[in-house]
Amino acid sequence: MRISVALLAAVLGLAVPAATEAQTAAPATDHTETIRNLNEGRIAFIATALNLTEEQKPLWVPVADFLRQQNAAWAADEQEGGKDRDRAQPLSALLEGRAARLEQQAAEDRKFGDLLSTLEAKLTDEQREILKLAFFATRPRLPQTLNRTGERWLADPDFQ
Repeated sequence: MRISVALLAAVLGLAVPAATEAQTAAPATDHTETIRNLNEGRIAFIATALNLTEEQKPLWVPVADFLRQQNAAWAADEQEGGKDRDRAQPLSALLEGRAARLEQQAAEDRKFGDLLSTLEAKLTDEQREILKLAFFATRPRLPQTLNRTGERWLADPDFQ
């Protein structure tokens, strides 16, 4: 666990200079490169924390590619400004938009789960635990709140 925290600090330390360079090279409103660099740091952190064997490394590639694809889609949505989340819309329209996003997220989660199950089948118990910790500890843009039992749940961004 201490190694994972140290690795996270190191990756974030490397991502900050890259983010600073991207901000000076691009207009202030375009954070695409910064987001991409942070995502690459996240992917590298998880792979490093897992300490993958030569046999496991090829199974990591589709997982990393999926994370890149997911991040690119999120960045594009953020650049669009989340137009479908206009708070001036009636509640019924907000709920319809939320339902559509949840259905899309569920489909993506199933696809990601399939990719992960192939990798997880070759991981040790310790690596599976590290994967969970590293994945959720570094997941971007998902504010977390505590529920009544003290467990962490992801907050719904639609109604904040």
